[in-house]
Formats: sequence, structure tokens, C-alpha cells
Amino acid sequence: MNFLSTVFIFFENGYIGVSLFITFIGIIIPFIMLVLILFILIPLKNGSSPRKVSKLFKVYEYLLEWQMAEVYLISVFVSIVKLNKMATLDIGLGLYFFCSFLFFMFVTITFFNPYDIWNKNEL
Repeated sequence: MNFLSTVFIFFENGYIGVSLFITFIGIIIPFIMLVLILFILIPLKNGSSPRKVSKLFKVYEYLLEWQMAEVYLISVFVSIVKLNKMATLDIGLGLYFFCSFLFFMFVTITFFNPYDIWNKNEL
């Protein structure tokens, strides 16, 4: 069972709000954050002023509070530990991709500090 099948199961069982919330928090917000980082860094690399991308900075900072992919990783590991005694679990390729996604998302968010861009430009 992968992430999308879980969303579809919630949707089919009448939990439409839960499935939309999971999709929004788990897929859409991390994707938008990565795209925002690209839309911020590419103009800055080409010599644009940070003031031109300041609205994108604000959207990025707002979405940073809603990014909860690491919470899903913790819940997956708790589920694996709890369900291991009750059933046979197959750890598939999806878990490894999800863990690598979280690792790269963490590295990106850690090294992308908008305040460094603003402080560098004020010198």
C-alpha cells in the first residue's frame, strides 16, 4: 500500500476532507515549496534584486509552517513497529523513496535560508 492508495481509500470510504488534507499536506505543499525555492533562486542567480521575489519569500515562509512530511515518516515508523506483531509487513520501494524525499527536503530547507539572501544584499 502506498501513499496515494491510502488517500484513495480514505476518499472511497467517505473521508473526503481527510483525503484532501493528506494530499495537500503530504504532496502539494512540499512540491510548491520546492518550486518556490527554484523561482526564488533562479532570478537571484541571474542578478535580480531580492525585492522582486519578496512576495515569493513570504509565501515560502507561510508554507514552511504547513510542511509536515516528517510527521508522516514518524507515523509510518510507529505503524511499522505497532503492526509488526499483528501482521506481516512488506517494506517496499515506496518507503525508501519517501525517506529519500524527506532527506532531500530536509537538506534543502536547512541550507535555504532566505535571511542569508537579504543580509548578503544589504552589505
